[in-house]
Amino acid sequence: MSAPANLSAVKLIELAMIKLLAALPRTQKLAACESYAGNLDDQAWTWIRAVPAVWVKFVGAERKRSGPRKMLVDGTFMVACACRNLATQPSARLGDAAEVGVYDLLEENQQALWNSTLGLPVQPLTPGKTQQMLDGIAPNGEPMAVYAQEFTVQWMELQPEPGAVPAGELRSVYLNYFLKPGDALVDASDVVTTVAPVAP
Repeated sequence: MSAPANLSAVKLIELAMIKLLAALPRTQKLAACESYAGNLDDQAWTWIRAVPAVWVKFVGAERKRSGPRKMLVDGTFMVACACRNLATQPSARLGDAAEVGVYDLLEENQQALWNSTLGLPVQPLTPGKTQQMLDGIAPNGEPMAVYAQEFTVQWMELQPEPGAVPAGELRSVYLNYFLKPGDALVDASDVVTTVAPVAP
């Protein structure tokens, strides 16, 4: 996967995952679907005002050389689901007639992401382990449940050849001068270089 200038592959994948998950027809509409921002570290628990929620986060990657300027990347992303239920603590996990449960969100996310390439030049996403992040009572007395599932994906990183011009970078401007109005004959030409050439 060769990312556009100034955009990393990790960023493209995470944003594509969020876009796909936010567009899903859901059992219950999400209050938030976004990049994880350390929500569970908020001791004031302000994030519980925006649930049910889905958060996406890049966990890490391993790289293996596959050529002189190629690296095969195994990346792992986390998709967390957060739910609350005013009835009982198990209902935050299981859901009920009025509220979606965290298990429902996990299943919806997995079915959407499993084998998806997100419209990017990557290998299909593979579901991984699921783990509990939080299952208890919030300070305001509301039962909360947060579970996260990992997804792995492979892509190729390419290193440009020495001296190669990055895509979209302007190196030179070619100018033609017409000294007589209405004359199509070029009287003089010039080249303006915007970046110093790279030595071979």
